[in-house]
Amino acid sequence: MQRAVLWQANSGSWHRRSGRLGRRRHMASFNRLFSPSAEEGIKREKKPGTPKISSLHYEKLSRSPHQYREFARRDVEQLADIIAADGGILQPLLVRRSDADQYEILAGHKRWEAARVLAEERGLEKYAFLPCIVTNVDDVHARFSVVSTNARPQQSPYETLHEIEEMRMLLTEYPEAFPDLQGGRMVERLAEQLHMSRSTVSEYRSIANNLGEKGMEAFKAGTIGKSAAVSLAGIPEEEQDVLLEEGKLTDTEIREYKKGKTARADAAQKAERREAEIGMPASNAAVWGSGSLEAGAEKPDGQTLDDTAIRAEPQEAMGTFTENLSGYSLTNEETASLEEAGMPEETPGFCVDDIRAYLHEKERELEMYEKCEETEGGFPTRVMKEKRMVIAGLRLLLVSEKKKK
Repeated sequence: MQRAVLWQANSGSWHRRSGRLGRRRHMASFNRLFSPSAEEGIKREKKPGTPKISSLHYEKLSRSPHQYREFARRDVEQLADIIAADGGILQPLLVRRSDADQYEILAGHKRWEAARVLAEERGLEKYAFLPCIVTNVDDVHARFSVVSTNARPQQSPYETLHEIEEMRMLLTEYPEAFPDLQGGRMVERLAEQLHMSRSTVSEYRSIANNLGEKGMEAFKAGTIGKSAAVSLAGIPEEEQDVLLEEGKLTDTEIREYKKGKTARADAAQKAERREAEIGMPASNAAVWGSGSLEAGAEKPDGQTLDDTAIRAEPQEAMGTFTENLSGYSLTNEETASLEEAGMPEETPGFCVDDIRAYLHEKERELEMYEKCEETEGGFPTRVMKEKRMVIAGLRLLLVSEKKKK
């Protein structure tokens, strides 16, 4: 006769019984699990305070005014297909009473929209009633629930920003409602509550505080990503608008612009320091010393050479000057301007090597300015014009001194 090996639970040992008897006793024990008395036992073990689930018609439910997420039509229809395949909504919605016979949704907006698709558009009335847990909370905690239940990995960067700012507002304006979430820096509290890193929260706070109106619209629409929004928030709003209009929407493009801006600022500061050291506004002065051309050196008779006041040969020589520097040549008007502000008629002690060295220095400086002008937007026309005039004058002076030699 066939034998069956059964586990005797109460004795904790293995033993053999006849197959038929063993199977009958085994099935009897198994069936007791589903007997009414067993079900009653399960109910008695139910924890106290278990929320009651009510079945509410979708028309009695309304969207929370603090719900900021928008669901794509395709996603809602896909969820509707899943609900239909499962035979109903498995996870209850969280709602609170808003009127005599109306309820505000705190969690489950997407499930609600999917049920509407099934009932209204597909004519499946059995999905018109949704399982709901009715909770009794005040406005502040209801708003907090909407924010916390909306935190999902698939949300957009703008939705994450909204989540952080909404949470920050609640913790700041209603501290008495959240005593357990007080204390410490706000960034740290938000990071802990929303399960984000502090650096991520700080970046979103920078976007919220510094991104202009047009930039925020682009961020909301997804035209610019989070990294680009962080970079854009680091410059004035006027410049943000210019970059957006020019179509510079990537983090790389915005960073390149900021690098160029820094280079221009450094060049301008260098020029200002040089002017301050020499004591001549809007120009670079070279003071002639004994056999050298140095900033800050003095010739015994106090003669100086000003970038914008260089005297070379008589006017006829300057008027015929045709040599260009980067496509620039002196006009008669500029020539006259240089001559009017010129040096004394006699300028003894000029050193050709000094003039040449100074000329090369000014040429290198102009080249640097022109590179910035090509890549990052350039300098005022007056500044560039003055620098080219200085170089043209120095070249004339160099030619004149060579002739004297």
